[in-house]
Amino acid sequence: MSEVFLLLLVFVFAPALKGYVANVRQSPRKRVWYYRNYLIVLGWTRLHYSMLLFFVCTLLLYAVAGLKMSGLAIDQPIGLTLLLLTGVSGLWYLRCYFEPRIKWLQEKLPWKPVLAVAAVAVATLSKVYTDQLIAELTHLPARDLPNAQVLLSAAMNPALWFAGLTLLLSFSVMFLSGFLMLRSMVRDYFSMKEKRKYDVKPDMTAIVAMFMCVFIFGPMMEELFTRKNYETWARQAIAFATFNLPASYCGLSDLEDVTVAPLSNDTAAIAIPDEALGYRFETIACTPQKKSQAAVIALLRE
Repeated sequence: MSEVFLLLLVFVFAPALKGYVANVRQSPRKRVWYYRNYLIVLGWTRLHYSMLLFFVCTLLLYAVAGLKMSGLAIDQPIGLTLLLLTGVSGLWYLRCYFEPRIKWLQEKLPWKPVLAVAAVAVATLSKVYTDQLIAELTHLPARDLPNAQVLLSAAMNPALWFAGLTLLLSFSVMFLSGFLMLRSMVRDYFSMKEKRKYDVKPDMTAIVAMFMCVFIFGPMMEELFTRKNYETWARQAIAFATFNLPASYCGLSDLEDVTVAPLSNDTAAIAIPDEALGYRFETIACTPQKKSQAAVIALLRE
């Protein structure tokens, strides 16, 4: 894939760009046109720059999708990167588009208490889902694996915020898209009566950006919370956070990547590597070897 793009760049795009630049230099009319548009671009606001970025990312995304549909092999990281860039650029454009309304709402609504309540709710759900996940994967109470609780909660918090914002955006699209379309048509109608032009591009771009963000982040959220996608790394995170002792701690022979986490009442959990799941967890009887008082005294005297 990269070799094809390199060949196109060297033998197609670069010569075409070089020839066009030479043509512009020899044409005073084109130089004046470019200079006028350069002055227009200098007067752009953040809304215009974010619109351009969203347009370019969307165009690249559809171009790559067209190449893949035509039979050209596209690496998965390239597609995922373009999806993320398109979604993030769409969110940035929506942020710039709704910025005046956001400032007005910030003055009218108590946002800090609302965000505080949302943060508490997300933290509570994170704790609940983390405990359920640990119990589901290890068949152990989460209180016996506190380090795993902390690590998985840290990963669960942004995932829940992402899911909440995606759902909020999905519900907002159903109402805002129709409202923006109707408002744009009304403003365009009155501007025609007053014989002045109303720019509908920001409104239409906002509608497209909302739908693109939902189409991109919705499936991502669904994949993120699908068990087959999170189970392996969740098991690996649990083993990394809690299972830190060698198997010899419980009197077993040391094996590669087999680790133990001590529990109460002379028991322990053992993490066994698994090719499909990452790790399997089992509970075993574990009585660690203890030195006698005389042996400790002799050791201290050495």
